[in-house]
Amino acid sequence: MAEEFGQYNFNFIHYVIQKAEITDNTLTIEGVNGFTIGKLIFEELEEGFEIDERMIGGKVFGIKRKPIDNGFTVFRIVIDDAQITQIDIVAKNMVFKV
Repeated sequence: MAEEFGQYNFNFIHYVIQKAEITDNTLTIEGVNGFTIGKLIFEELEEGFEIDERMIGGKVFGIKRKPIDNGFTVFRIVIDDAQITQIDIVAKNMVFKV
């Protein structure tokens, strides 16, 4: 039976997603909350991941995580006010920077 998603990181809550880019197997999602710019950085991204542009402009409602067997983790970003309601990102690690 698969482990359920657990709450993970609330530092990026209410940030509005401004842009996302992949560089050197790393996904960076940049958002703004008032005057604060923050970045979620997903390191060692699973091969084949593609950015879904429908998340741009959405407000982050929550971030959940679920470890999987191969050392990777599924990070689920729950989004409000966007064309999609969530996006799953499989990576080794996630870092939040302001």
